[in-house]
Amino acid sequence: FSHSSPLSLESVLDTLEGALNETQHLAGDSFSAADLHMASKLGFLMQFDLVEKRPAFTAYVDHHYRRPAFVRAQAMDAEAAGQG
Repeated sequence: FSHSSPLSLESVLDTLEGALNETQHLAGDSFSAADLHMASKLGFLMQFDLVEKRPAFTAYVDHHYRRPAFVRAQAMDAEAAGQG
């Protein structure tokens, strides 16, 4: 299977950025597993400067990291690690 023009990481990131400029959720009007997956991956990649910290990416990750379930999970992780 060949493409006439192969996808580049930059084109994928541009597409993702365009979507995130339009909404805070990737699959519909509310939080989904797609958001859980993408927010965690983007957050990790940006933390280690593996993906450019574009404003749309930062806003998306920040929005999902403020979710009550995420905050609770972080607190549980910290407690389990003896930091809480």
